Amino acid sequence: MGPSKESSIKPIEKCRSYFNRAKTYFQEKSGGKTVLRIKKALPFVAAGILVIGVTIELLSPKVDQTFYRQTSGKSEFKRDKKLPPVSEAIGKLFAAGRKQVEVNNKSEAELKRKRVAIKYWAPQIVGENENSRKAIRSGSKLIGILKNPIDTRAQTLVRVLVSRGGESGGVEIEAGSVLVGQYNYQGDGDRVLITFSRLDPPDGGEPKKISAVGLDAGNFTAGIQGEEFTGQGMKVAASIGLSMFSGITNTLTERESLGNSLGNPTAKPTMKNALLQGLSKAAQDQTGRTASGIEQERSYVIVPEGKEMIIELLEDYK
Repeated sequence: MGPSKESSIKPIEKCRSYFNRAKTYFQEKSGGKTVLRIKKALPFVAAGILVIGVTIELLSPKVDQTFYRQTSGKSEFKRDKKLPPVSEAIGKLFAAGRKQVEVNNKSEAELKRKRVAIKYWAPQIVGENENSRKAIRSGSKLIGILKNPIDTRAQTLVRVLVSRGGESGGVEIEAGSVLVGQYNYQGDGDRVLITFSRLDPPDGGEPKKISAVGLDAGNFTAGIQGEEFTGQGMKVAASIGLSMFSGITNTLTERESLGNSLGNPTAKPTMKNALLQGLSKAAQDQTGRTASGIEQERSYVIVPEGKEMIIELLEDYK
């Protein structure tokens, strides 16, 4: 058998009972009329106004206090005498490189011992081979440390200090050099991609062209990790508060029945009701704008200064 008619009516009776209690709390009869108790309703109205004020302050754009100073003086880079320590993963990488160099030196020594000396009776011209490549090959890796923090909300240049340089074929990237490039953030996740196009020598010489990318020092994947911020929690809380305030103002509005056929009560034409309806309308409009702002909100990432990374060459450095 289905539920009885009395059991389905009980929840409705409970709701009516709660509503009548709330109505009795805010209203009283005086001189044959039902009036609002201002002292009891005033704290709720003040709390609603406070919520709107705090929400507007949180959502209003901040004034940018950034300023720039232009100077004609030449900046000089002072090379640090003490380079920062490297992580265990980087130490293992360099240890493997040193072992490979030792193996190559041993193989070259064995080839020299087995090499047959050829005697030429005619005069010979000895010189450098012009076809030999003098460059650091693409794929070579260096160690770098981020000199300035990265905030994906503002487009800025990225500067990375080369803590340990490299040399190959007579071409060297000195320790203390600074790589200059830019970052790219897709708007999702905590990883920022970095590319480099310029190399500033440590002695302040002429900048050189370079093509390289930044890799994560832990797993050698493209990009470096930072701290991701979404900023949606505060806007969701503000939207909930505004919706609650809109409901409170509708509840406090005084209504009367004009005796029409439908019997629907209408709001009394009083100054208090006009103020409450205005506050309710403003709260509803602000709730809509807040919901639209949540949909358009994009995440951003902050990478702190001093972040260690691997620099990989994309092209031969000459």
